Amino acid sequence: METRRTFKYLKYTIVEFILVSIGILKAHQIITWSQNTSNANEESKMLNQPLAETQGNVSSLKNGSNA
Repeated sequence: METRRTFKYLKYTIVEFILVSIGILKAHQIITWSQNTSNANEESKMLNQPLAETQGNVSSLKNGSNA
C-alpha cells in the first residue's frame, strides 16, 4: 500500500515538474517575441528618421529657406 502511495506522489511530482517547465518555456518564448517586436519597431523608427529629415531638407531647399 505504501509503495502505491509513493508511486502516486512520484508520478504527480513528475507531471507537475513537466507542466511548470512548459509554462516557464512558454513565458520565455513570449518575452523573447515581445522584445523582438519592440526591437523591430525601434529599428523601423531609426531607419525612417533620416528619410524624413532628408525630405524636410529637400522641401526647405525648394522653398528657399536654409533653416
